Formats: sequence, structure tokens, C-alpha cells
Amino acid sequence: MASSITKFCTIFRAPALSQSSILAPRLAALGRHDPSLKRRKKIDPKKKQKKSSNISKKPIEIFPPVDPEAFVDRSLLQNDRVRNVPEVDEQEQERRVLLLKEWSKYRNQQQRDELRKLQDVISSRELALRELKKVSPWHYEEAVKTDESLFPLHLQGPTETPPILGYIAPDIIDEK
Repeated sequence: MASSITKFCTIFRAPALSQSSILAPRLAALGRHDPSLKRRKKIDPKKKQKKSSNISKKPIEIFPPVDPEAFVDRSLLQNDRVRNVPEVDEQEQERRVLLLKEWSKYRNQQQRDELRKLQDVISSRELALRELKKVSPWHYEEAVKTDESLFPLHLQGPTETPPILGYIAPDIIDEK
């Protein structure tokens, strides 16, 4: 019966039902249905009590003592202590911009010179090693070999351990 009334209402675009009908409360609830809303889950009172008891069992936080000298004097933070920056005329601004450009050019050239010197050293070293390898392979091997006494390096880090057989991680166990 109720399904035939709802079909009628949807076909003829009539209001769901008037308040005088016996089926009105049931159909009104269907009319207000929103599929995007989720159904509330019923909370077990035992679980709720368990959660509240866990909260009360937390240890009390102990705060370290506060050093009174660590706080800044409020009078030093007032806005009237703002420094007035003198205005710079256009000629001085231009001079500063040109000086900054000149300095950046100088530093850029200096960086390029250092890189060029480093590349020259590396290429001459490679050339010398190639020539040494042609002349004497034994001397080449001795030249390439690293001396451990010059740079004693002791690294200690985490070791790789095999998994424990039969171990089940706590987050995988089903609670019953």
C-alpha cells in the first residue's frame, strides 16, 4: 500500500502526504532520507567505559620550573621603540644597485675561476694516471690504492636482522 502511494506521489509530483494520513510519519521519514548521511554506530557501553577509564589512567604531566628571567620585559616590546629608517635619495639608491651588480659579477667570476682550476687539476691527474698505467701497471695500482691510515673511518649503524619466525605484529591481531 505504502509503495503504491509513493509511486503515485513521484509520478504526479504530488506532496508526500498530508498530515491527516495515517502513513504520513513513515513516508515523511522516507522523504527526508539523504543517502550522503551515514548511519550512526551504536557504541557499546562497556567500550565507552573502558575508553574513559584509559583516559583517567594517563600519568599527570609534570612541567619543568619556569625561569622568570626567560621572559622579555614588556616595556621593550612597545611600538614606540620602532626605529625610523632614513629615506635614501635616488642617487644613493642607484649607487647601491650598481655596487651590488659589481659585487655579484666579481663573485661570479671568482667562482668560475675556482671551478676552472679544479677542472684543470682533475684533468691533469687523469692524464697522469693514464700515462702511468701505460708505463707501469704496478705503479698505477699503487697510486690508485687508498691508504686506510690517513683517514681512519669507523662507521656504525643499524644491522640487518632476520624476521622472527611465528611473530605476529600487534596491529594484525584481531580483537575478540
